[in-house]
Amino acid sequence: MSSFEEIAAQVTNLREQLLGISREVDQIGIQLESEILPLATATFAGAESPAALRALSALAAAYQSGLGFSSAVFVAADDMRTYLVEM
Repeated sequence: MSSFEEIAAQVTNLREQLLGISREVDQIGIQLESEILPLATATFAGAESPAALRALSALAAAYQSGLGFSSAVFVAADDMRTYLVEM
């Protein structure tokens, strides 16, 4: 295998791994959005506890973080594809 083919195979493998992780994060985000956040919101409804509010805030931040991660991985994967085309 030539150096070019080895690099292309490594980049392709890395891209596939990143996209797999992104799909897992997307599934976690779906579960957070559809199950965990509604349940936590209902559970803590009317709670005046700072801890309850922090917990809800942390869950919302985790959800947003997942969205950001997925977007960053998409950009990285797209740039890897572009790199392969440019090779």
